[in-house]
Amino acid sequence: MREQRRRASSQHRESSRTRRAWRSALAWVVVLAVLGSIFGVPPLIRYLKAPNISEDFGIEDAVVALRLEARDVSYLTLISETGETRSVRVDERGFEQARIAWSEHGLSTGSRDTEYLLRAHDLTALPLPASTANRTESRRVATDDGFVVWSSSPVEERIVSFIDAEHGTMENAEAVYGPPGLTVCAGAPVFVRDAEAPMSGVGTDADAPDDRPLITELTPATAGMPGLGVFDDVEALACDSGTVFGLGHVWGAPDSRQVLRAWSEGDDAPREIEIRYPQALTWTTPSTFWVSEGTAYWAIDSTLWSAPVAADSESVDATPVSDIRDSLGDGFWPVVGTDSGVLDHIGDRVYGVAVDEEFVQRRRGSSFDRLDGLAIFSADVAGDAPRIELTVSDFDIPRRDLRVSAIAVNPEWAAAR
Repeated sequence: MREQRRRASSQHRESSRTRRAWRSALAWVVVLAVLGSIFGVPPLIRYLKAPNISEDFGIEDAVVALRLEARDVSYLTLISETGETRSVRVDERGFEQARIAWSEHGLSTGSRDTEYLLRAHDLTALPLPASTANRTESRRVATDDGFVVWSSSPVEERIVSFIDAEHGTMENAEAVYGPPGLTVCAGAPVFVRDAEAPMSGVGTDADAPDDRPLITELTPATAGMPGLGVFDDVEALACDSGTVFGLGHVWGAPDSRQVLRAWSEGDDAPREIEIRYPQALTWTTPSTFWVSEGTAYWAIDSTLWSAPVAADSESVDATPVSDIRDSLGDGFWPVVGTDSGVLDHIGDRVYGVAVDEEFVQRRRGSSFDRLDGLAIFSADVAGDAPRIELTVSDFDIPRRDLRVSAIAVNPEWAAAR
């Protein structure tokens, strides 16, 4: 009798475990069915299997690269000329600040604690020092030797990473005073110094004359230079023929204005040019700033602008070159990421991401959106209407709540178009 009760109890426990297992399996089926109805079954399968970035992930046939986030998962997505995508998971650095740079050396991007240099069929992983990991990325530029990345923190030292693309190595330098503006002149990274910044620091005489040049090449030795210079009103830097230009934020109402500064060799201080807009702008921070043959170009308020920067100018009018919201067609609209549409600049063209979205649960707010289409567009300084360069035909990322934070375009592909 005792043995019979023991067997019955054992069978009952086994039956209970079986029922729990079936309930758990059924719950997963329901979850997957719901997710499948939201994302679509093929994207859902790929999403669940989306790999982390690894050494065998390379550029291959990609012509556009995106950093994006969907449902708190960060991705690096490569797009081919035929619109096919390949995605890997890459942890975000800071708060939606990871960037991408693309040059003849390859593709440069980073994660929370690692820098990645992608080539045709593989990548080189370069770990960051543990004490400086997860800084917010401020700037990433391509140089003759590779790439330079500036990362910062509001409470800890900044770090500048110098990536040697030929040898696949990286050197890091701490910068205790910054962050400075950073741009590239003649293939070398440079920063500009505030002419009135004190020459304070260990071993310096605060009263001694400061004869350092206003434009200085950024190296591991100069990264921690005292008095590097924080500017109250420089949002972006660009270089043209040895002169460095700094564009400030937009201010004033109802008439919008901003200041452009120009640093030249031999000058004691930057000259200033006031830029006047024909109407009040909604946004205050410019992006995609460059200077070519005496003309400055930048994007703000979903418009590409230009202005002459002649040496004798004290004030100029900003001229709208192209409204990048118009003429994209097929329901596409510049993607949310910056007000300008997350732009990359190559030659005399800017490139961005356009989306066709639908808010499928309006009562729950605008964050509940569905991506129906994605395209890469471009606009040029000639003022021609923006055009769609390619459309994405295959998604291997979720289509809900997608946010694009950075774009880089293969310069060889762009030059051939």
